[in-house]
Amino acid sequence: MFCRKCGKEIQKGWVKCPYCGTLIGNERLAEENVEGSKGIEKNINRQSKVSEKAQQVVNHSMSVNDNKSRIEYRSFWKYLLLSFVTCGIYGIYFLYGYVKDMNRLCEGDRKESKNYIVVLLLSAITCGIYGIYWWYVQGERLHNIAPRYNVNVREKGSGILLWEILGCTIMPGIGMIVVTYIMVDNMNILAKAYNGEISENDLPRLKNPHPHLVRNVLIGYGVFLIAVLAMIFLMLSVLFTEDSTEDSQEIERIVEEKISYSDADIEGLIGQSEEILKDTDFTYDEDEIGYQLLDGNVVVDCTDGIINMIIITGNADGTPSFHGVKLGMSIEEAEGCLADKYENAGEDEGRKAYLDINSRISVGIREEAGIVAEIVAVQLAEEEIQGYVNEEYIFPDSDKKYLSEDEVRSIAAEDMAIGRNEIFARHGYIFQDEGLKAYFESMSWYEGTVPSDQFNSEAVFNDFEKKNVELIKRIEDEINGPSEEELAEQEAVNEAYSFLVGHSFHLQDSQPLMVFESHDTIRYCWGGYIEDDYFNYSITARYEVYKDDLKDWLTFLTIDGEEYYLRTFTNGSFNIGSTSGYGELDGWYELYE
Repeated sequence: MFCRKCGKEIQKGWVKCPYCGTLIGNERLAEENVEGSKGIEKNINRQSKVSEKAQQVVNHSMSVNDNKSRIEYRSFWKYLLLSFVTCGIYGIYFLYGYVKDMNRLCEGDRKESKNYIVVLLLSAITCGIYGIYWWYVQGERLHNIAPRYNVNVREKGSGILLWEILGCTIMPGIGMIVVTYIMVDNMNILAKAYNGEISENDLPRLKNPHPHLVRNVLIGYGVFLIAVLAMIFLMLSVLFTEDSTEDSQEIERIVEEKISYSDADIEGLIGQSEEILKDTDFTYDEDEIGYQLLDGNVVVDCTDGIINMIIITGNADGTPSFHGVKLGMSIEEAEGCLADKYENAGEDEGRKAYLDINSRISVGIREEAGIVAEIVAVQLAEEEIQGYVNEEYIFPDSDKKYLSEDEVRSIAAEDMAIGRNEIFARHGYIFQDEGLKAYFESMSWYEGTVPSDQFNSEAVFNDFEKKNVELIKRIEDEINGPSEEELAEQEAVNEAYSFLVGHSFHLQDSQPLMVFESHDTIRYCWGGYIEDDYFNYSITARYEVYKDDLKDWLTFLTIDGEEYYLRTFTNGSFNIGSTSGYGELDGWYELYE
């Protein structure tokens, strides 16, 4: 079967010639098919006349449209590679032009594809759902318009949608690459038909769409994976470079720029990799098994590839500092430099020791006539730090186990109070006693955070701590007897009992009578026909401010669980007031004769 206009062979069922664009009628095709080569010769002769006129029309059209009427072909590989290189910017430009050509190709189908910028915004708002729907619509539109150009587009919108769903679930990445390849390939073959540029080489493509789909998609996916892995590697490289840059800035100033070492502080070397010392001004001494600088005045030692010791000694001129401490400065100046981070840890092997528990760095300073002569910094192991902390406690495990009497009695009597109070100190108790306050503030682990009047031991102590406090206190009292404070407290309580027990008091200007029958029982007579009540009571004392910032031992009367202020007077009367404000027995009571 041959085209009646251009004479080229066409297939049965085509409604338009892909070579010249002439509509093909079934009746005319049948007639020309019978006439065979005679009809072809006739058509060719006629075509020579028509094509001359058509060429004039095309030339006129090109001059009017400035070559914009032709649809350009697009490269899938160019799209894939440039999208990665430009971080997606070329992909947006590519699809923007794709949409414009889609609307030209499908002109007259009463549908209009949205500007791709709008598609991009709607996809962002819908978390990508609109983008999936948009590809489905474009696939459906190409499939429906293909017969107009006698082109076989196999994939419907549903097929495109299926690939996208697979790309979002069990085939990450590859589904979208398949969709893009198919849509670009379909657009290109339709563009050829639209442009009237179908050649004999394109005939197999019309019968069998996407002959190299699997091969090209696998190659594209490989390129995609390589690009993703390269990007991940690049990001990790940048991340680790940024993390190490800050720590290594001071090191680079020392070992690479070769600046004056007296202006450098090498505290940042501790904990760093041994690799940063290689190929620098630090030299490796195999005999000493360590790195040296300034002819051995600075020695760096490593364990398992990590820098864990620095020794600075020798002449003060030109040597670096450690946390601001330099050779030749006074020991007072050195302690001032270390005070913001390092706690005084006593002495170790003839050196003053300072420790930072958080970084596990111990700094030892050897002095000569009050002047810093040597600095030794070591990063301790976790076990060493824990051992050091335990040495600061009288009872290291008093919060984790019940202490035995033998353990408590093995401690010197003067240390028992410290051992008992360190249980409070663990929970941030701020001591009022200046001696205890100074002692615990010298401990590296202590942080005072809770004022004494806000501290609730019942709430914060565990059972081990509660029982251990009681045990230590009992043994303390047994050995030392009560303290002056405890004697004063007991005296205030005893005086209150003596004032009340065995006496009766009536509520002023009222009938009720309060009779203190014993040290723990009150009979309360309401008067009239109301039956008497009996209450349990106790008396306690606390050292508190009572007026004008003056402190004294104040007594409190607790009646059936309700606490009352107790104020006694020499005329034999007393006044009670509930500390909670809800007591039923508040009032002024006078001695009943």
